[in-house]
Amino acid sequence: MNSVQRIVTVNGITQLVDSFGIRNGLDMHYSGLPLIRTRMATKVASETRWFLLGSVVMMSLILFFSFAVSVRCAFTLVVIVGVVFSFGTMDLLGYKITLLNALTPTLVVVIGIPNCIYFMNKYHTAYRDTGDKHEALVVMIGPDGYRHVFL
Repeated sequence: MNSVQRIVTVNGITQLVDSFGIRNGLDMHYSGLPLIRTRMATKVASETRWFLLGSVVMMSLILFFSFAVSVRCAFTLVVIVGVVFSFGTMDLLGYKITLLNALTPTLVVVIGIPNCIYFMNKYHTAYRDTGDKHEALVVMIGPDGYRHVFL
């Protein structure tokens, strides 16, 4: 009962009980751990998809209103590639997608986009200070920040 067939089995039993209730004019009530686990797992899986889509759209809108079009597309693409690679890595390592690790892509989006915004702010600040795009990239990526700019 701990597989995808659980959903099919529980839905089949629920349909049988519903048809029995309709035939006999009874109001049917459901209970039991397998039913509750199946319904919650199905609900969480569908909500995870919507939350992932919503988080990508919301964070992309924040980037849209904050930065230039080419940069926004690049960073949104980086985060989406990170989501794809997180699922790919889990599959390559043999992990099954469960309710817990299905949240990984959403966390990548929610953590990745604000980091992209931070890096863009750091780049624009460094570019304003130095006036050189290459030096601004070095400052943005470098571990020591502005230390070598002012030396």
